[in-house]
Formats: sequence, C-alpha cells, structure tokens
Amino acid sequence: MSRLMAFLLLWPLAATATSGDWIAVSKAPKGAELSVLRWRYSVTGGLAGSQAARFEAALPRERHDGWTLVRVQATEAASLERDPAGNLSLSVAVGSLGARETRLVTVTAELAATTPTTAAGRVAPGASALLDLDAAPVRSLAATVSAASPGQRLDVLWESLRQRLEPEGFRASPRRVKTTLSLGRGDCTDLALVAVAVARASGLPARLATGWNVDGPGLLGPDAYHDWAEVHDGTRWRAVDLHSRRLDPGPGTLVATHIDDVRSDVLSAFRFRPLTAGLEVQMLESGGTARGGLR
Repeated sequence: MSRLMAFLLLWPLAATATSGDWIAVSKAPKGAELSVLRWRYSVTGGLAGSQAARFEAALPRERHDGWTLVRVQATEAASLERDPAGNLSLSVAVGSLGARETRLVTVTAELAATTPTTAAGRVAPGASALLDLDAAPVRSLAATVSAASPGQRLDVLWESLRQRLEPEGFRASPRRVKTTLSLGRGDCTDLALVAVAVARASGLPARLATGWNVDGPGLLGPDAYHDWAEVHDGTRWRAVDLHSRRLDPGPGTLVATHIDDVRSDVLSAFRFRPLTAGLEVQMLESGGTARGGLR
C-alpha cells in the first residue's frame, strides 16, 4: 500500500472547515481499513500582495476502484467543491499575503478500502480533438480487438498496444492519438488517450483517468501525477496503464482525481489552480522542494 499509510486521526467534521478541521465526504464502511494521502503546496502572493487569496486543489474521487474518500483536511480554511462530472476539489482560503509572501499549505485525505463494485460502462458519442477515432491506425487496431471473443477483447487490446508503444518522459502538451501511434511512444497522457481511442473504436467503453500513482514511500509529490485509461470489461472498469506497463494493478495503486466519462478531455482536468489573480501555487516535492507548472 506504500504511500497509503494507515492511521486514524480524530478531528471534528464539518461541511466547510476552518484551519485544521476535517470535512466529511462519505461514511467509511464498518471495519474498513483507513488510509491517508498527504500532499503540500507553497502559495505565494503577487508583486502587490494578494488579498483574500484562494486556490483549488484536486481531491481523490469520492468512490473509485476499491477506495472511498471519507474526509479531507487542510491547514487553512477550506470548502468542498464538486463539478458536474462528480469530481471533487478543495477550495482553500489562504487569506491575505504580502508582496511575494509565501505560505505552506498541507492537504490530507483519509480513504477507506472497499471492495470494487460493478458499474455500468458506456461508449462516448464520438471522437474529440485528441482521440482520432476515425484515423486509419486506430481503425486497424480496433478491428483486431473487435475480432476477438468478448471475454478476450481487453487482453487483446492490452497486448496490441503494449507491443506497439513505448513510454517516454512527461511532455507539457498531449499529442493527438494518430501522432502517438505514428511515433510509437508517448508520455502517460499520450498512451492513455491511445488506449481510450482504440477501445472506443472497437466498441469497448473507455475513459481517461487523471490522478496519482501512489507507489513508493513518503508524501505525494509532483512525480506522482499520472494519467491512465480505464476500460469496461462488461462487469467493472479496469485500469489500462500502458506507461507503467500495468493492467488492472488493483486498488491503492492508482488514485483518480478527475474522470469525464463522455469527453475524456485531459485539458479540462487540473491538479491545482490559483483562484486569485497574481497568486502563484506550486506543489512541493515529497522532500519539500517546490515544482512549478499547472497540469
């Protein structure tokens, strides 16, 4: 379970919390193992300072792949937000900051281990600007997947793409699917989009998941950012992580923060973002060093 370190902290629960208070999200099943994710940000005021500074931090999905988000906490006052797709975030009120003044904020999420449940899957109604469902290489791969028996299609999809694509390091902008297939390589976002496109073109429900890869010890840092595909096998959603070479690695390894079943639009996902003009937000490395960039 590595970064999901099990322990229970007893704090008061609230829908909107002051500094240090917990915000309740879901009830933990009786007897469930409780685990914690923790990550940190540096928040810096603008050249003229920042009044009523606020930023938004993505949170684990309320229920996803064997985990239920029980409650969250920040070291500043915060409120829980939910978008139309059901993705959660924490709106953190930092208060007034002087010119270039920096404050550190820690966010903690407590999760309960649960049994993965069956869930309906559906195919989105067409290609997006990145998915290229009608591109010739996508159609060719989809034909191979479709020719397999229903119970074997996910495995055929996995093997076909794993043999064709190689992982590479992070890129700031995602490629189109047809470009990734032509190059034969891509970062985690690129490879996840290929899996979504080929699965959908072959009739398998598929979606993009954005979140964290929680392998390894210590606090979550920017190196934990990860994107992967999820394909429905007729019973439940299964992770297809081509970049890390893992098919359905199991609960506790991949923690999703953003899923859009319809569009699979990576451009609409965020890890964190300032809500106040001039405010700078950086997620800290697990060792305490800040790294810039919004993704």
